[in-house]
Amino acid sequence: MFSFRRLWWLIAAASAALTFWSSASETLSDGGLGACSKTGSFSDARPGVQCTDSIHQVYGVWPLVWVGLVVVAPLVVAAVATKWWVSWMTVVAFAAISFYGLAHITQIEWMFASAIPLALISLFVAVTHTAVRFIGRPGQAKDEQSEGSQTSNLH
Repeated sequence: MFSFRRLWWLIAAASAALTFWSSASETLSDGGLGACSKTGSFSDARPGVQCTDSIHQVYGVWPLVWVGLVVVAPLVVAAVATKWWVSWMTVVAFAAISFYGLAHITQIEWMFASAIPLALISLFVAVTHTAVRFIGRPGQAKDEQSEGSQTSNLH
């Protein structure tokens, strides 16, 4: 049987890993932070910072932990709640996070733009979750749907 809870947890784990990997491997010039993408120098941080430094080296660990938490939090809520309407709230949350990231493209918050693919993935999961909730699982007879709808674990 398909479990949306497992799917949300899998997406959350992948998102956390991707955030960790990108903060450790991407340089300032990769994200377009400050003037790196235009002038090749980074004047928004302490002296001696170069555009080839990783985001983790420049900002430290805590801002990146907060970015990771903001990106993973909607997925954890969806995994714990496992309700079709919470799946849709996750889509809305990722749309808002993505918009915020794009609006702050020259600051550390540009990493929130990584929520754009998560919004699309969440949209697919929400549509599927809603379809399963209201239409039923493929291969399930109509008699089983009406009897099993009250005890279904796919909320």
